Amino acid sequence: MKLKELIDTKDKFFNIVAHDLKNPFTSLLGASELLYDNIDQMTKENIRSLALILNDSAKGGYAILQNLLDWSRSQTGLIKFNPENINLKDIINENISNHQLQVTNKEIEMISELTDDLLIYADKNMINTVLRNLLSNAVKYTFKNGTIVVRVSCSAEEAIVSVKDSGIGITKEDMDNLFRLENSLSLPGTEKEKGTGLGLKLCKEFTEMMGGRIWVISEFGQGSIFNFTIPFNSVKNQEKNLTLTKTI
Repeated sequence: MKLKELIDTKDKFFNIVAHDLKNPFTSLLGASELLYDNIDQMTKENIRSLALILNDSAKGGYAILQNLLDWSRSQTGLIKFNPENINLKDIINENISNHQLQVTNKEIEMISELTDDLLIYADKNMINTVLRNLLSNAVKYTFKNGTIVVRVSCSAEEAIVSVKDSGIGITKEDMDNLFRLENSLSLPGTEKEKGTGLGLKLCKEFTEMMGGRIWVISEFGQGSIFNFTIPFNSVKNQEKNLTLTKTI
């Protein structure tokens, strides 16, 4: 079973490097060549449009490389759970800000309903990775003039972060495969955006490393809500997970 997982991971990496990573570089090469050959005849608006394509392509390629790096480090045990005191409101706002160019390009409204500070003790890099991928997917699968809302609710044990979009939604069959590496799902976005299918696997792995869980509520054509939890007693949960791992 372990050997099959390793082979699946290797095959997934080859697929990403050979195909998915090619897409943003194709856009980069095409747009930059067009800009170089015609810049003297272009209007400011034409140049702005090409600059947007260049920026989107560069960010897309960087996101793929970042996910590849995170995944390979997690598989080799190089990523460790490193909790610290952080303000969840600031983390959410920073990630929303990092998606402003894509949001503006698709005329999407992206907001956070968490207006008050919420201090938690958790791994900042892991939360950033989860939020980055969930927001990127929400933008990818939401039509122009759509909405994306980040909500946070709390119980005595955990914070529940929800990313709700007005996008294309997910079928029941596809939901069953979302977080499984061997059945990778990566559909084109509403503007034909490409993806690797690796981001949601990272979200699941990092959420579980923090002692939390992740799930989706969706109906095809009705948008999606991705939820993940951050335990307030993250350190205790992490120690428990490590003990269980050693026992198994």
